[in-house]
Amino acid sequence: CSDINCGKFEEAKEVVNNVSEPVVVLASGGGNFCNWISGCALREKLIQAFPDRDVLVFPQSVKFDDKQQMETHADIMNMHPNVTYLFRDHQSYEIIVNSGIFRYNNAVLCPDAAMQIGMIQPTTIPTHDVVWLKRKDKESLYSELPTFPRNLTTVVEDWVDTRTPKGQN
Repeated sequence: CSDINCGKFEEAKEVVNNVSEPVVVLASGGGNFCNWISGCALREKLIQAFPDRDVLVFPQSVKFDDKQQMETHADIMNMHPNVTYLFRDHQSYEIIVNSGIFRYNNAVLCPDAAMQIGMIQPTTIPTHDVVWLKRKDKESLYSELPTFPRNLTTVVEDWVDTRTPKGQN
């Protein structure tokens, strides 16, 4: 499911409840922990749908708009007896571990899977010397761009707008 209304929860619950072996429910990562309400609500629904299964929340960054939002989310997440959180940065890990309001089975600092891809051979000739990926959503750091040397061709884009030409095999 990619949003709270996907309709797959009932189907997933039926499948999981008909399995006698231990099942770990995975909550996708790569997003953030709650300043985008849809991700927060989806995780809360998952926790409530599988109260008797271990839950593993894949790497997240933590950002709450305010303390009330954090406390409300913690109240729901704390209903589940066995949640393991994976965090992709020290700041996020510290927020949850030191908050005093989240209960969890385990909290682990680990790299985001996207950072583990390794070196990829180019499939086309580069069209720019520098491609600077700068987010424009609410998770952006709004950092200043560096001054690029004039002899380099540069493009600045958000990753969601970037299109890569398909290379020849």
